Amino acid sequence: VCIYSYFIVSCICNKLLMSPIVAEVFRLERKEGHFRFIHVNLRNSAESAAFSNAETVENKHFQATLRSILQSKQRIVNRQMFLNLAINTCDYVGAILSYMILAIPIFAGVYDHLDHLGTVISQNSFVAMYLVYSFSSMVDLSGKIADLAGYTHRVGELLEFM
Repeated sequence: VCIYSYFIVSCICNKLLMSPIVAEVFRLERKEGHFRFIHVNLRNSAESAAFSNAETVENKHFQATLRSILQSKQRIVNRQMFLNLAINTCDYVGAILSYMILAIPIFAGVYDHLDHLGTVISQNSFVAMYLVYSFSSMVDLSGKIADLAGYTHRVGELLEFM
């Protein structure tokens, strides 16, 4: 029960950390799409832009758009750092938690009457470690899920437009 509640709490924390990443990945994809559109548009009208001396204007526009993309990417990296920190903390604390849960009945004397204490400890340790590993594997996916959700949101917007 303790392991289940711990990982429910850790999933809620990861969800709170994932939400801003999803929104930022969506904004980044939109900005990158806009940047590609501007680039293609300039390539198609390069001759007229060169004849009208629009290089400085176009260069400033490209630089501003690229700067916006890089700032958005930096925000994603910063937020993913906190998400990765939370994921790794959940992994390590989960392993420690499994040993603590196993130690409580041992030191409380629950197993004192057993002759095969090693077998019971081994079986309980296996179950606790397997639960921790399974839940940690699910929590480890939260970084990838955040990116996937941002991409999915962007594709959904594209499909609505079409």
